Amino acid sequence: PDVTFHEGRVDATVHRTNPDLPNPHGGIEQVVDFFDAAFDFDVREAVAIMGAHTLGRARPQNSGFRNPWVRDSHLLNNGFYEDMVERTWRQHTFTNNDGTQSTQWVHGPAQGIHA
Repeated sequence: PDVTFHEGRVDATVHRTNPDLPNPHGGIEQVVDFFDAAFDFDVREAVAIMGAHTLGRARPQNSGFRNPWVRDSHLLNNGFYEDMVERTWRQHTFTNNDGTQSTQWVHGPAQGIHA
């Protein structure tokens, strides 16, 4: 069935249309600190909101990264958390088509990644 999606927290006191994002090169400490400072989230709320990575994909214009974070980015499940725990992740630097350098989180061989 189709479900109408309404973005935003109903309990938020301030509306933010385009907040900064947590440092994508940081770890859980930076994520928790960001959501605490920006939204007054506790650790549980910060970890829960990161589950949004289960849906959709990273886009270079938003985060500098591209591609889905999970194997099946059309299902709302624990896929993001499972991938964070079960896979070995590392940062890979590569050259874009325009000659600039970018960094992408990868698992396994880093071949075939293009911006």
